[in-house]
Amino acid sequence: MIQKEIGNITTSLGIINSNLKVDEFKKTELFNNVGGFIDHDNGHKNYTIKNVKIDKHSFIIKLYFLNDRLKLTSLVYVSEKNNEELSWSDWSLEKELKRKEFHDNLITKWLGRRNLKSNNYVVFKYKWGSVSSAYDIKSQSSSICINYL
Repeated sequence: MIQKEIGNITTSLGIINSNLKVDEFKKTELFNNVGGFIDHDNGHKNYTIKNVKIDKHSFIIKLYFLNDRLKLTSLVYVSEKNNEELSWSDWSLEKELKRKEFHDNLITKWLGRRNLKSNNYVVFKYKWGSVSSAYDIKSQSSSICINYL
């Protein structure tokens, strides 16, 4: 669940703090479950954590740091019922748009009435940043993005 007042995300592995630094992250249960890491050698680092529960739903979480400060968290719902793994072998536009609709409904449940909707985006804006649900045509994927200022 996302705390709209401050931007923190409560997960089964702990809280993702909106002011999280890499050094603090490395001391968490979330870090102990990292399955993927990329250091772009330009101040950008991202970490992938699979099978994290948020509000009883399973997600793949990606944390994007810039100069060791959290800038973006991406959440992608993964259906446990279908034991789903994200792969191109069974990808379809219909399935991806259903995932986006699930994301839309979930963030509306967490955050209340939608603030703004444009094209394929649902956006909630706050003093600390924004929360959006979108389908990206370029990557052919949908996600919930939490951007921190």
